[in-house]
Amino acid sequence: MNDLFYSSIGRYYDQIFPYNPEKKKFTKSFLEKPEDSIILDIGCGTGDLSLDLAKDGNSVYAIDADQEMIKQAIRKKMPLELDEYPVFRDFNMKRIAYFFDKGKYDAITCYGNTLVHLKDKEEISGFLKSCIEVLRTGGHLMIQILNYEYILKKNISELPVIDNEKVRFERYYESTETEHLDFVTRLTIKTDQSILKNRIALFPLTKEHLKVLLTDAGFSDIKFYGGFNKAAFKEDGLPLLVEAIKQ
Repeated sequence: MNDLFYSSIGRYYDQIFPYNPEKKKFTKSFLEKPEDSIILDIGCGTGDLSLDLAKDGNSVYAIDADQEMIKQAIRKKMPLELDEYPVFRDFNMKRIAYFFDKGKYDAITCYGNTLVHLKDKEEISGFLKSCIEVLRTGGHLMIQILNYEYILKKNISELPVIDNEKVRFERYYESTETEHLDFVTRLTIKTDQSILKNRIALFPLTKEHLKVLLTDAGFSDIKFYGGFNKAAFKEDGLPLLVEAIKQ
């Protein structure tokens, strides 16, 4: 991952991407014990989902590769008088099988388009196999990315602008000479009109490739959705969520 990319926008992350409570509803809907589960939140950002799940009694371990995000998450936790959980730490998602206990977790969440920051199908496959290792039998994996098959097929070069009273966030895709797409952003801070520009390579993983990799890793009952509200997946839509179970 490009640490500079996220560190530079980290302090504005909540202004760009306000927390969506539907994430918790979606996550808890798959848990056998919605208020007493052990959950690993990968790519936790500034920690809102992890905190929300922990408030309900779940034991949440939350990781993100960006230190600034984790610092913000810890600051959010401090006034909430929570006990041990959530546990926040900056950590590389590729190494979860080396650090987290095998067969322990009831669920793993990986939202925010985090998965496609891995460099290729081999890294993604390795990550999914690591998820299998740390999940208990019957445990759930939940992923959110974009529908890259639609993006590639329609040659979509621009995502909807996020524009509110605090920031304007413009997002573009540019083709490269490799199999990656360059994700190019322009963030305008409205208080002083300062501008932050960034670029990062993403691997455009399609729905069908993701399904194959999940199956090969050992997941079953793979279901796709078009939003955290469990809307039906649309071939011509941008959202792509998946839920799968460790066999």
